[in-house]
Amino acid sequence: SFADADAIRELDGVQYVACGVHGNARVHFTPEGGEEKRWFTRMHGTDLHLLDIKRTWTLRSGRFFTEKEQEAKAMVMVLGSVVAEKVFGEKVDPVGKDITLWNQTFKVVGVVTSASWVVRPAAGDDEFDAVYMPYTTTHQLLNLTKLNDIIVTAASSGEVSDVSKRITDLLRQRHGITEAKPDDFTISTQATRAITTGGL
Repeated sequence: SFADADAIRELDGVQYVACGVHGNARVHFTPEGGEEKRWFTRMHGTDLHLLDIKRTWTLRSGRFFTEKEQEAKAMVMVLGSVVAEKVFGEKVDPVGKDITLWNQTFKVVGVVTSASWVVRPAAGDDEFDAVYMPYTTTHQLLNLTKLNDIIVTAASSGEVSDVSKRITDLLRQRHGITEAKPDDFTISTQATRAITTGGL
């Protein structure tokens, strides 16, 4: 929940926290006098700190949404580079243009892409074939009260295990889980994911 994320922010050793609400979505854009363009993609309602966490990302144009926009549940959107190209065309900068999702109009404020030449953004890519908006906006539009996930970075890489333990203890306490009962959440670290997937 929002409250869980806010409580995690206060823990020792926590650097950034980004809330997440995810789903599939179809975006639309109709150029003046032109034919409507549609693209089926991933929608991420997220936190403005996501850009601080995703160090392999770069803004191709524009900016990420602001704290003020997040607090105001603003109708703003950041596009992954794949969506920007599929909907607006390769040579067009969509910043400042309007795009439609769930019959709602959003202002495009930025385009994110990979900062690495090794990772080429491609259709079906969950990071760049995706659109991003403040999670507060997603919650209001979809009438949600829960989060799908909370991404946390530790201030020091050596503290990841300790921070994970603090988060586990905090969430068990907040969720009223007694000693004999299992967690009602899952925590995975980048290290454990690397082991299970064979690489970071």
